[in-house]
Amino acid sequence: MANDSASGNDTVNDVVADGTSKFISALILNLIIALICLILFCILRQKHKIIYAPRQLLIDTLAPGKRPQSFFSWLFPAFTVKDDEVFLYAGIDAVVHMRFMKLCFKIALVLMPYGIIVLIPVNYFGGGDLSGLEQIALSNIVPKSSKVWAHTVAAWVYTLIICYLLYTEWKAFIVYRQQYLNKGMGYQYAVLVRDLPEKFKDYESLKGHVEELFPDEVEDVVIVEDLKKWQELVNERDALKWKLEHAKAVFEQSGERPTHKKFICCGTKFDSITQYGAELETAQAKLDAETEKKHTLLPSSFVVFRSLRSSTLANQADWDNSPLAVDVMPAPELTSVLWTNLSIGLWERKLRTVLIYTLVFLLVFFWTVPVAFVSTLVELQNLTKIAPFLKPVLELSSFVKGAIEGFLSGLALIIFFAILPLVLQLFSKLEGIPSQSEVDRSTLGKLYIFMLVNKFLFLTFAGSALNKLKEMADKPSQIPSFLAEALPSQSTFFICFIMLATLTGYALQLLRIVPLILVSIKRKWLVKTPREDELAWKPPPILYDRVFANHLFILIVGLSYSTLAPIITPFVALYFGFGYIVWMHQTLSVYIPVYSCGGMMWPRVFNRMIIATVVFQLLMFGVIGLKQSYAASVLILPLPVITVLFYFFILQHYIRPAENLSLSAAHGLENPAPNFIQDVAKSYTRTQGVPAPVLETAPAEVDQTVGTELESSLPLTATTEKKEDV
Repeated sequence: MANDSASGNDTVNDVVADGTSKFISALILNLIIALICLILFCILRQKHKIIYAPRQLLIDTLAPGKRPQSFFSWLFPAFTVKDDEVFLYAGIDAVVHMRFMKLCFKIALVLMPYGIIVLIPVNYFGGGDLSGLEQIALSNIVPKSSKVWAHTVAAWVYTLIICYLLYTEWKAFIVYRQQYLNKGMGYQYAVLVRDLPEKFKDYESLKGHVEELFPDEVEDVVIVEDLKKWQELVNERDALKWKLEHAKAVFEQSGERPTHKKFICCGTKFDSITQYGAELETAQAKLDAETEKKHTLLPSSFVVFRSLRSSTLANQADWDNSPLAVDVMPAPELTSVLWTNLSIGLWERKLRTVLIYTLVFLLVFFWTVPVAFVSTLVELQNLTKIAPFLKPVLELSSFVKGAIEGFLSGLALIIFFAILPLVLQLFSKLEGIPSQSEVDRSTLGKLYIFMLVNKFLFLTFAGSALNKLKEMADKPSQIPSFLAEALPSQSTFFICFIMLATLTGYALQLLRIVPLILVSIKRKWLVKTPREDELAWKPPPILYDRVFANHLFILIVGLSYSTLAPIITPFVALYFGFGYIVWMHQTLSVYIPVYSCGGMMWPRVFNRMIIATVVFQLLMFGVIGLKQSYAASVLILPLPVITVLFYFFILQHYIRPAENLSLSAAHGLENPAPNFIQDVAKSYTRTQGVPAPVLETAPAEVDQTVGTELESSLPLTATTEKKEDV
């Protein structure tokens, strides 16, 4: 028995030593990669401003913060730019994101001293015989030890601190949200009305009904039409316009008229300028004819009011006493509207929602199979079985092997989950959601479920069980103690993951290596017109659904392991601290939003932070209970109740001010000019305001007219002189 015990301890220590080696190797490797990327970024950003500062070239407003052209000047905005400046320059979504990063950094920073000064020494002298990183984790405390009371105290202190910081963040958010709603942007004067009954699906009936409800306050109503065919013709017309512009530019630069074949490899050869010109005239004629037609009316409309006070009242009031009456909501920004979804009726939307969430549920739990496969595949021993040519790698030093495995373990998960947002975005659109901004918020919720189940809970518990599988099979009665020891030991994997996301991930985010290569290729060989040039290097918007989901995953890992393995907290603080610096630069210098979520990502993020806090509390309850310290474990049970009560307190007092402009603020605003309101109404009539195409025939002739949806997505405000000066 003694020999078996000694053998078991040797095995545990071997695993621990291997984990520590992976940690050190991964840290060194990520530091090297980050250092190389950051040096390259500091050098390249001075020469390639269209890659590293495109927002400053395309936006006329001067970016906040002093920006001396020094090697490290990109760091300064994070320390000098205030939240109000971010709000004014980059919008409310940007300020919500940056404040969230600061909030999580504060949480990690406040939790760190107790973890390092109290919990790490308590764990180190916990009476266990573990070594390396496991010696400073909760795993090293023997069962029935009174030392776990320090962790119970930590759970209480951490919970109270988090609730207080969330409360202060809500107060700040309400201030910014009301300022945003107070701007009086065009779409804020409109409401979207869905599920119109047949009797209101004509202009006169609907307008008469709305004017009865809101006398002298309605400017116009716009019933949404089925414009699928019209939109196809607009897209065809725009594509031909771009082709004709490109062909004319080629002719002016080379002196030879370009030609093309109808099919790539065969068919009659056409003169491109003549052919595209003729096709464009035909497409424009078809579009004009389609525009004049009467189209099928959909069960949705936009109602435009003459004042913010009226639109605010309309948003909050019940328009009918029937529970299944028309659905009234704030009108989305024009660039965010998903027009095809406005044709979907109430019951079809409900059926779609049930089907989509059933699919998401099945996907969450069946996704664990490939996740488990990937998590075991990155082990070098398993890789060599699949690819025998890698066997020489096993002969390398433990440092090199640890570096490879530590790097691959995090990288494999990142790549594996890259496809998820695309699938979940599609699912959210299929639900019938009316705007892209709401789709983003819905996608965030689905992504968080995936990450919580598959990237956190599954890897935590499955990894812990696999590490102790033989011991649990031999001694089933000892399963609780095995899990109590194994759960905290999973921290090494998550630390490696956080290091990868912090050092390598953020460094690559700054370097933008893929845009650097693609833009260089496009501008050298493919671009011919000024409009094509603008599009080639126009930066994308920040994908807040994915960004917040990744941040929330790091938060739940850091919070859950803040007491199980306190050594993780400094890495979480580094992730959010360095991330704040990186994202401040990217927000002010790189990315340009296409539409706004109006800051309403924050309530969804807050909900997930509450979930993370409750998961942390339940995990602490379970692990301390497995350590057979039942009194200390039971005292954690009130914490989820306190957290849920805090959540409902916020819902009761802060959600309504976040959703709507206060009537007192709306009443104090002057009504806009009649022309402004009329333009708002016209903007929701899609067949208006689509002019005949204006062609660019030379690089000097840049068309500043915004006509179609395609053109409106192309900022054409940057001049050559400005590009050189920034």
